[in-house]
Amino acid sequence: MVLAGNLCSKAFLEYNVEEAIKAVDVVLNEGKDLSNLLWEIIKYVKDILVFKATGKLQIYSADEIEQIKQLAETVSKERLLYIITDLSKLENDMKWSSQKSILFQVEIIKLCSENILQVPVETVNNGTTKQLSLIHI
Repeated sequence: MVLAGNLCSKAFLEYNVEEAIKAVDVVLNEGKDLSNLLWEIIKYVKDILVFKATGKLQIYSADEIEQIKQLAETVSKERLLYIITDLSKLENDMKWSSQKSILFQVEIIKLCSENILQVPVETVNNGTTKQLSLIHI
C-alpha cells in the first residue's frame, strides 16, 4: 500500500493523471481500502513538505530521501499545502459517501490537472503590508 501511495503522490505532483489512476486501480483491483491509500498519500505529501521546509527527514532510507528531494524541488510549498488540505477534506467526505472510489478518482484527476484552479494567497511584504496574489496549483 505504501508503494501505491508513493506512486500516486508522485504522479499527481508531476500532473500525470494516467499513472495516478493506474496506482488507484491497482489498489482497487487488489480489494484494498481506499482510506488507507489516502492516508498514505497524505502522509507522503506531508513528508515532502517537511523535507522542503527543513531539508531533513528521519524515517526514510538514503534512496527514498533522494526521491523526496527531487519531488520537493519540483513543487511549491503552497501546492503541497493545498494537496494536503484537499485530501484531508476528501478523507472526511469519503466517510459519508457510498461512492468512495468515484470521489477518490475524481479528486486524483483534479489534483493532476495543472491549471484547474487559481488560489488566492496572502503574503506579507516586509512584515507589514499584506498582498493578495493568485497562484496556479
